Amino acid sequence: MEKLIIFYQSFYENLLRESIRDDIEILAWIPCDTIPAVTDYIQTHFSLFQTTNLTICLMTSKFQIQAVIRQFLSILDIDSSQILDIYQLYLHKLPLKHFDMFVYTYFNFDTILTNECQNYLTANGFFCENRHDYHHSQSVADINHCLTEIFALRSDTSAFQRFLTLFPQIHCPDVQEYHNEYRKLMRPDTTLHQDAIAAYLSPSTPVFSSIQRHVYEPTIQFQIANFAEFLHLVYCINPNIKVIGVLLPKYYVVEETEQTVNQLWKPYFENIVSSFQEKYANFMFCDLKNLTDISHNPDFYQDLTHLNFEGARHLTNYIVSAISEHS
Repeated sequence: MEKLIIFYQSFYENLLRESIRDDIEILAWIPCDTIPAVTDYIQTHFSLFQTTNLTICLMTSKFQIQAVIRQFLSILDIDSSQILDIYQLYLHKLPLKHFDMFVYTYFNFDTILTNECQNYLTANGFFCENRHDYHHSQSVADINHCLTEIFALRSDTSAFQRFLTLFPQIHCPDVQEYHNEYRKLMRPDTTLHQDAIAAYLSPSTPVFSSIQRHVYEPTIQFQIANFAEFLHLVYCINPNIKVIGVLLPKYYVVEETEQTVNQLWKPYFENIVSSFQEKYANFMFCDLKNLTDISHNPDFYQDLTHLNFEGARHLTNYIVSAISEHS
């Protein structure tokens, strides 16, 4: 009988436990939210990894943590064929793709220079590019090596079939029922707490990010060029397609606090977007920052800036109605 050791990010624990086959022998469920937690467990349970007929599943979005796990497994002479990156296999088959645009500083932000660099690249299928002020601990070459392996895994039908054999209930049968699966991930019972609101409002002076406080002109010009290239490519493929940009609302206390800094960024952002709308008649843009039916309801948020499942559902219904009216 095949035996499993599962390293999991706590966020995905319930999803995995609910979807794994009943007759699989699980030797260990190992939380891997932090590197110390991983290293401590492996060092104190190394004999467990010498079990025969063993498959090790990795369900974590954290590149550094996964790299540490793989390094330890290599030391323990675990063959790479015994390791299954179920996180990538799972995400690649979700019927969902997104394009983030939810702040007026959108064009002043370069994902490659942030800590979320690898997650964004993985999700969108792009390789990392060199930047003159690149400062990650991993080199561009190292990141692209990891991405090459991930993209190869996504086209490995045998790996995906193996994944589905172990976790047959991991995906909903069709897109119509996708919201049930998404609901598991979004944790619908998670709502914004008053403590979080009070903590945000406690500083006497609002704390703004460096992206809000500084103008990175090279980044702005680079991102404008990227966006122009994106729209050009889309409309070359299909001149009649409708591209709709949506600016999503944060919880209203954040929106109100950021009004000061947005006095600069909002008109700057709107001018850029308007220039693209003048060029492409089918490029629509909806600014929902003032949608108070959403932004004033703490039950629609999992934190100050992100909607929970119910908030996402209500906002989606609003967007669908708005699009229908303009069709």
